[in-house]
Amino acid sequence: MSEEILFEVKESIGIITINRPLENNAFSKSMLSQWLKILKKIKEDNSIKAMILTGNGKVFCTGGSIEEMANGELSGWKMKKFLRDYVHKIAMEMKTFYKPTLAAINGYAIGAGLDMSLMCDFRVASEKAVFGESYIKLGLVAGDGGCFLLPRIIGVSRALEMLLSSKFIDTDTALQWGLINKVVQHEKLLDESIDFLKNIICFPDEAVQLMKQLVYKSLNEDFEEHLSKVSSHMGLLSETDEYFNNAKQLLEKIS
Repeated sequence: MSEEILFEVKESIGIITINRPLENNAFSKSMLSQWLKILKKIKEDNSIKAMILTGNGKVFCTGGSIEEMANGELSGWKMKKFLRDYVHKIAMEMKTFYKPTLAAINGYAIGAGLDMSLMCDFRVASEKAVFGESYIKLGLVAGDGGCFLLPRIIGVSRALEMLLSSKFIDTDTALQWGLINKVVQHEKLLDESIDFLKNIICFPDEAVQLMKQLVYKSLNEDFEEHLSKVSSHMGLLSETDEYFNNAKQLLEKIS
């Protein structure tokens, strides 16, 4: 396994760590390929209930390599292929990743690095974290879903403020805007992130994953379509052992 990406499992949670601290955890083709393989592994392994994405060092992730941009390695058709064949494959894998996901943001989350965190369901930030969409400084548009994801999380006006001004925001502002769920002490980031997810994965896997699907799919369907889907899922889930056992336990508590 490439040392550019580290992977471990703790308490049924798969932890992916971007491990290029000397390059500010910027993307490389080999790193992105390994990242994709690990995502697929987590998705297919039923013993892994959730995923955490974090970075090693002072930076969470800065996205594309500025050095490669400056020397022409990422321009024109090369840029298109790099995004299509590497970066966007992560994005598309995350789109159908129905287990809970959390970005544990340890430092600067910039450009496509921030965009990668937006693909997660939750974001828990170290007190040292900083957030920014830096594309406009290079005369570029957000290349990894930022224009799609950010307004859905913090609203159009605030998303445009970040995207068009390249303004960096701190954890207080990020929390106020709803960009992150929680700010924690830097030293406790991973432990707090694991605890956050443990409060979710303690519930039946099928219900957790279907609930997540319903929320995201509801953004692109009408209410009647949503309710029809809900009734089908409720019917299926009410056949499970967890449903009967939990209903009996709840009845005993309130009786």
